[in-house]
Amino acid sequence: MEKKWLAGICLLSFLIYFPSLFNFFSHDDFFHLKISQVNSVTDFLNFFNLFSAPSGFGFYRPLTTQVFYFIDLALFKLNPMPLHVISFVVFFANIFLVYKLTQVILKNNKTALISAFLYATSATHFGQLYYLGAFQELGLAFFFFSSCLSFIWFLETKKIKHYFLAYPSPYFFWPRYRRRKQPPSLSLRHPVHTRQGKLFP
Repeated sequence: MEKKWLAGICLLSFLIYFPSLFNFFSHDDFFHLKISQVNSVTDFLNFFNLFSAPSGFGFYRPLTTQVFYFIDLALFKLNPMPLHVISFVVFFANIFLVYKLTQVILKNNKTALISAFLYATSATHFGQLYYLGAFQELGLAFFFFSSCLSFIWFLETKKIKHYFLAYPSPYFFWPRYRRRKQPPSLSLRHPVHTRQGKLFP
């Protein structure tokens, strides 16, 4: 039953934001397209270089900016619709993650569905789905929710695979990290804090 409700929530959110599929590039999209052009494998790998960045772009967002726009340049020849489709796929994944995260923390399916509904219909997603340059925010949410969920599963099951799945998200794929002279610190402290093995706000 929960799966049907969750599918209905995703369908409702799609109907709300459906017109965004036909939005063309705008604002920073054109700059992002420019810095996502590659002429060699080395150029592509440089997307993930922590110490240097294209002129005028001081952020480390390789997956949610440069790789995202590179996919369009390489496969879709400046057609924005496939990128909007990718945005919707990540958006639906985030809806599911909100549902799952709430369910795991509160142990209540009804509350989890309400949380997913409120997230899915929030007006904050208007910019994220209509403006391709805001895909980084969808990516940030995806990796944050995934990391938190994996860490909670680690606390509950003590399975080491969940521990290692929890860490790459915030530290290696953090979409909003600004490039500096040194890479981000890989400390042992996780964004989800715990006390005596129990979650607390």
